[in-house]
Amino acid sequence: MQCQGGVRSVRKSIQTHGLIWSCVMSGVVGLGASPAAAQNTAAHAVTISAFYNDGMGGGGTDVKFSDADTDAMFAEANTLVTVADTPEDFACDHRLSRQGAVLGLHGLLTDGDINGDEELAYVMGAATFAKVVTRIRVCTRMVPNIGGCTPTGRLDTIVLAEWAAHGSLRGLLAAHEYGHAVNLPDEEFQLFNFMVMNGVPENRIVNQTQCSALRHDHLDADGPAIVSDVIIADSPSSFLIDGQAPSIERLAHSVFFQTAPIEVEDYYGQNDLNKLLDMLADEREAEFHPTIALLIGLLAGPQADREAAILADFVQRHPNSEGAHTAVGSLGYMAERGSNQALNLLMECALDQQCQYTASSVVGLALSGRTEARQVLSSLQRNARDVPRDALAAAVDAQREGAVYGPVGPTQIERGAVDTALAVNQQIASVGRRDYYRP
Repeated sequence: MQCQGGVRSVRKSIQTHGLIWSCVMSGVVGLGASPAAAQNTAAHAVTISAFYNDGMGGGGTDVKFSDADTDAMFAEANTLVTVADTPEDFACDHRLSRQGAVLGLHGLLTDGDINGDEELAYVMGAATFAKVVTRIRVCTRMVPNIGGCTPTGRLDTIVLAEWAAHGSLRGLLAAHEYGHAVNLPDEEFQLFNFMVMNGVPENRIVNQTQCSALRHDHLDADGPAIVSDVIIADSPSSFLIDGQAPSIERLAHSVFFQTAPIEVEDYYGQNDLNKLLDMLADEREAEFHPTIALLIGLLAGPQADREAAILADFVQRHPNSEGAHTAVGSLGYMAERGSNQALNLLMECALDQQCQYTASSVVGLALSGRTEARQVLSSLQRNARDVPRDALAAAVDAQREGAVYGPVGPTQIERGAVDTALAVNQQIASVGRRDYYRP
């Protein structure tokens, strides 16, 4: 199959277990308007895809991420890396660019909402270097929503959440996840380093050792050829700045990578929670509503029925927004702390065929660790959609002939997602959420 600005073949699609490739936008190879790289510049042009719903059975909402979006994200990442903002910052002569048009990522084992281990491996195995998906709920651990997920040292893949890739911290997101791809770990000790686990605007420092990794010559810019197991290094979540907790407002204006900042409850209290609730009601904070909703779930105390009702009202007023999806997942943290209202909201949605937050409620039920939630998840598991892997290649041929894989109802989610949720629920029930998130 020939795409303007790039080439993908049906053969490679079959090798990646049913992921189909097609052009969703036209474009040309590279950034086009960028000046020619200097002789000593390490330049990497990488392929990129964005999820869309092809009607084959995965469902989901199209990711709207264009060639121009990609170029803007990479341009901001390049500025972060190449410009020395402080004496501690190393000006690293490395540039990312887009190779060809943004391709379409779709298939039978993903709906763009990454909430199961099998689905994560499936998407990471797609034959482009960068993948932009609707949202990410599984990386090192299950979470309500995070900005990016990349195996350290994989050299052939990064996965970005659409809401973060469109946000004001998109350059930092791309640079951070690319850093993991070239074997950079999360940075725990250097203040304002771009590899610190939670992304804030000040995180712009690149050191010389990191620059050498960014300039790595053996990158697989076309992405992996086959789906393989995903192993993502555990790192402790860290949001402290020089050993001190930032203001809750500053923390709320960040994007978390890989995992959730579970230790926030050690540093923030009821006054901070009230500030977050005010920020959630402020439409000017819409870009960071996912982060705010995540923090509210983590900070809500025992019997947090009041906060659960506020999140439920927010979901009603912001249908199908990223903040709403995160809020539903965060109800799981409240249920784990004893809120029966949060638990009931999650169970009702999970069992309601018309609820548009089924996947988010499954995440919340997992994070609750509650026995009642486990019973609901077991019921969903019996009715979940099971797509045998040996049927995937045949489905590729069927789509070429104009057929579709389905039908799939709104509550028929992938069995792998429910399997992951059940395992997480049992772990949290056994060890508690603090130890669940501990590396």
